[in-house]
Amino acid sequence: MQYITPEFFEYLEKQNTKISDRVLKAMNYDIMSIIEYNKCFWFEPVLSYSVIPNYVYEYAKKWARNRGLTYNYDL
Repeated sequence: MQYITPEFFEYLEKQNTKISDRVLKAMNYDIMSIIEYNKCFWFEPVLSYSVIPNYVYEYAKKWARNRGLTYNYDL
């Protein structure tokens, strides 16, 4: 099992789009972690009351799929 959230942050910081800026701003509130295991990934809320916007999920899914990972709930 590997914690890949820092890699996602690095990717976001290198992007120069409105959506990446918006996702980075939301992620800076420490709302979720991204975990990889055996070419699959999933999200874990940091706090039980964390609100994770849908656009953050969708952007992170796209990023992870481009890395060759499969979302755990798509299996």
